[in-house]
Formats: sequence, structure tokens, C-alpha cells
Amino acid sequence: MTSAPPGYDKSGYDQQPQQTGYPPQAMYNPQQGGQVAVAPGPTVIVRQQGATPNDHLIASVLVTLFCCCPFGIIAILKSMDVRTRIASGDLAGAQEVSRQAKTWCTVALVTGIALEVIGIVAFIFYYVFVISVAASAFNNYNNHYG
Repeated sequence: MTSAPPGYDKSGYDQQPQQTGYPPQAMYNPQQGGQVAVAPGPTVIVRQQGATPNDHLIASVLVTLFCCCPFGIIAILKSMDVRTRIASGDLAGAQEVSRQAKTWCTVALVTGIALEVIGIVAFIFYYVFVISVAASAFNNYNNHYG
């Protein structure tokens, strides 16, 4: 057992459980002339960019607001599930749910566009029909009474 420096109370230190983990990581420090210094404190694990799947949350919210609300809500739920699975470390499950979220975003987008086109066509046909019937009725009225 080593002795403690003066003024340092070491009582109770030996009863602490041994902490396990990664050894201290070496870091490049340009202030030390480019030498490698050991970083004190906990080790930070950095994931590579692109290692986690896209959650498509922004697209899900946009298609919910502007295209097809029911399918967009399903896409939002799938997007949130991607984040939950990433946080729990299930990257394979997160990638699968990410594909499902993208599929639901696409379904919502196509459905919204199709419904908009159908609505515009129906609007045009309805008013063309109403105007033609009104013009025909007006023409018949003028021919009969006029």
C-alpha cells in the first residue's frame, strides 16, 4: 500500500469497488510539441459519422403537415422508434425501422399528391359541369322566353 501525500485523507479509499472500463486514451496535444498525452477522466466513445441510420423525422413531420396526416403520423412513430433503438444500441433494428419510416414517408407523400391531383380534377370538372348546366339553362331560358 502506498502512502498518501501530506494533508490527503485516504481513509475509506480501499473499500471502494474497483472501477472497470477502458484504459486512459492517448490524445495528441500540440502544446506539448506534438507529443501524445494521456487524457485524464472518463473515456468518450465517438461513433463514426453515418454509422447510425437516418430517422427521417423532418420528412415525417412535413408529410404529416402537408400531404397525408394518417400515414404521416405512422412515419413519425417509426422515426421516433429509430431514435429509441439507436439509444438502446440496437443498430440493426434501427436500420430496419429507418427503412420503414422512409417507406411511410413515401406512401404519405404519394398519397397526398394523388389526393391533391384528384381534388383539383374533381374541382375543375364540377365547376365546368355547373357552368355548362347554368349556361345551358340560361340559353334555354332565352330561347324559350326571349
